[in-house]
Amino acid sequence: MAASCTILSIGPHELHPEGDDSLPAYDDISSKISQLTSPHMLQLGEQWLPIHMALGAPPATAPLGFLAGGGEALPSLADGDRSSGRYFNPPATQNIAKALADVARSFRPSVVRQLFARGSRSDLDTRASFVELYEFVLKVASSGRGLIVHVFH
Repeated sequence: MAASCTILSIGPHELHPEGDDSLPAYDDISSKISQLTSPHMLQLGEQWLPIHMALGAPPATAPLGFLAGGGEALPSLADGDRSSGRYFNPPATQNIAKALADVARSFRPSVVRQLFARGSRSDLDTRASFVELYEFVLKVASSGRGLIVHVFH
């Protein structure tokens, strides 16, 4: 089974104090999320890896490498090789949004063909997922929130 990815929007005040590696209670988050007009969660599923590869497989130290690494590890989402969670604070999320915006601006037809190969169905799905990811991260960054990237098998 391939790895899946879910990205969550979270405010710094929603993280537990240092030393407590747990996330807010599910009921606390879900009740808040259900009251909002736009959810604070994006499920990329298995599309995270094709997006990462289409972006050139950047290292975790680069803002565009956030899908595969970087950020602060969240032990509450760590389960060996089966699951990892990483938190990107609001300034890091703003850097990610800027980097994604640079890629989105380059979405001229010739660049799209290069980034997403020859227009196969999977490449078109990857492009659509990228646009969804970009719009989500842009909203999160503009609201001053951070991201949790959860990759799991």
